[in-house]
Amino acid sequence: MQILPIALALIGAAILQVTFVDLISVFSIEPNLPLIVLLFFVPRRPIIEGLGLAFLSGLLLDLLAGSPLGLSSLSLSVAAFLVGAVSRDWVEVDYQKMARLFLLGSLAFEVIFNGVYLLGSELGPVGGFLRYALPGAVYDVGIGMLILAALPREWWRKI
Repeated sequence: MQILPIALALIGAAILQVTFVDLISVFSIEPNLPLIVLLFFVPRRPIIEGLGLAFLSGLLLDLLAGSPLGLSSLSLSVAAFLVGAVSRDWVEVDYQKMARLFLLGSLAFEVIFNGVYLLGSELGPVGGFLRYALPGAVYDVGIGMLILAALPREWWRKI
């Protein structure tokens, strides 16, 4: 599969993230669509490609959302690296492994991204983790698994 369709999917996810996602937030926790899209492609691509896609989609997300430039890039890059390193040589989709990968990638992103925002807050690291990182990661896993379940198996093999 060419990298252009993946890049277009990530651009679309970033645009939806800043325009639509607040409509489906639960208790002000929003799914991270660029992260979810990225986690679909990273297990079947070379790690360097996943890192490049993560970094560039993070920059786009920071520019569109107005968050500190580079924060989403760092968070998405760490998530892509962890998921890419754990999932080498996959041939078939395994829903349990994908759920674990979504959780790993989402937690990595949420801890870094929200950790920077919560530095010096009265919540502290444990409170921030329980209030923002863990619910955000669980929501990302749920949305990602729903999307994965809706995809035809043949599509997965083409990634």
